[in-house]
Amino acid sequence: MHCFNLSRQSVVKLLTLFLLSVTFAGIMSAQKPILKEYTVQKGETVYSIAKRNGLKEQDIYRHNPGTELGIREGQTLLIPVQNAKLPTTIKDVPPTHLGTYTIVAGDTFYAVARKFNISPAILRQYNPDIDPDKLNPGMVLRVAMPDGTPIEEAADHVVVIGENGLNTVRVALLLPWDQVTDPDRYVRFYEGFLMGVEELRRNGISMSLEVCEAPNEREVRNLLTQSRTLGKADLIIGGQSVPEINLLADFARKRGITYVSPFIAAPVHKDKNNAQSYFRLNTPQEELYPYLGTAFARFAKGGKKPLFVTIPGANHTAAVAAMKRELSSQKIPFETVALSQLSAKKLASSAYIIVPDDSKAPSLSRLLDLLEAQSGANSRITLFGYPEWQSYNPTLLNRLGAYNGTIYTTFFYDPGLDGESERFRKSYIAWFGKNIDSYFPKYSVLGYDVARFFIRAMATYGAAFPKSLAQLPADGLQNDFNFRSSDGAYSSVNLFFVTYDDKGNMTRRKAGSR
Repeated sequence: MHCFNLSRQSVVKLLTLFLLSVTFAGIMSAQKPILKEYTVQKGETVYSIAKRNGLKEQDIYRHNPGTELGIREGQTLLIPVQNAKLPTTIKDVPPTHLGTYTIVAGDTFYAVARKFNISPAILRQYNPDIDPDKLNPGMVLRVAMPDGTPIEEAADHVVVIGENGLNTVRVALLLPWDQVTDPDRYVRFYEGFLMGVEELRRNGISMSLEVCEAPNEREVRNLLTQSRTLGKADLIIGGQSVPEINLLADFARKRGITYVSPFIAAPVHKDKNNAQSYFRLNTPQEELYPYLGTAFARFAKGGKKPLFVTIPGANHTAAVAAMKRELSSQKIPFETVALSQLSAKKLASSAYIIVPDDSKAPSLSRLLDLLEAQSGANSRITLFGYPEWQSYNPTLLNRLGAYNGTIYTTFFYDPGLDGESERFRKSYIAWFGKNIDSYFPKYSVLGYDVARFFIRAMATYGAAFPKSLAQLPADGLQNDFNFRSSDGAYSSVNLFFVTYDDKGNMTRRKAGSR
């Protein structure tokens, strides 16, 4: 079992990134102000709100990413409290003002949370000095806010100040490194993660990061039973197999820790309680089909008729079925034809969105051969297809672009899309002396997006941040996280539509918009 802590110096120099036998010590920290909620009123601007509260506009921008582009009536902002006189630790509050619960034999942290109808995450938030794994009879847990308000009636994102006076987010990152398998993609994830960590630090977010080598299920079990610090984390990220993910999800749920599974499309336990703390970034495709159907129906309302092309040995019949179901429910007409029956006469009869039911490169090439032979470049035809098309060679994508080729995907990154994406690419090269990876998804960008989204969420809203998902900025370079709670997890259901042109250029938009 190998774990190490990440220091400020190691983030900057990055010269000892992969030496797992070396121990780094230290916590990145910066004083974090006390924040309060403020609801925007009609006619208010960032300037007027800042002036009324004795702040600068930059103070509001810093704690409410995205407000640089404007605010709206009814929006909730986080406002720094000037000269706040609050205790730096909950222990400073007179005990007579605290609602408490005394542990009896047989109690577990999870059971106490259920007794008060709250999540373990919320209970843990109000007991930062208690180890959930070491509850003994006679111990006292706080089950109310300092003013006596029951926790379940408190605001969703009240954050108790830790014992050091800072809202430090404790992050544990479990990476499947070993000496046998190629760890490059996980190294890339770690590198991007560090870049996200450093950006958050510059923005005043305090965190500690523990990185652990977890190459297999046995090592994950060892970590969960032997680590003295993992159970005290606020956020655990990792897991590369279904057994590992289930172990980590259960461990986190019982201790009120948020768990993020970033790597594989794994099913979940049908346990609704897991959804309080378990986030899946790689959602199985079949779970996305209802969202795909809705988005495609909106896409098809642009005037062209969907034409589904069947190909022997197809690998996306379920996705096509979902699209057809939604079209039928909305009474949008469509047609179906076998690839062998797709003729010039058929192509000339209407303006079509052509959707093959197979995504493999040879099938796409055959379809393009047929279109080029029978119709040439044709603005009356749009090709619609699948995430894996983005991994095909540029020549094939240029041919696809002649027909306004559009794919749906949960992730997409291209440095030419916007200035921030290009800045990330240049910074990555400057930090690590190499270009970003060619994986799909790009693990370096995934690590960056994961660090920025989840650590920022935890620092801003605390353990209850899942109740404030609508307030979190969806500004990922590769993934715009859009979570929906299912039976056993919060699953990312964001979809992009990416359109290619015949010059190799591309545009990305949220699925459903035109």
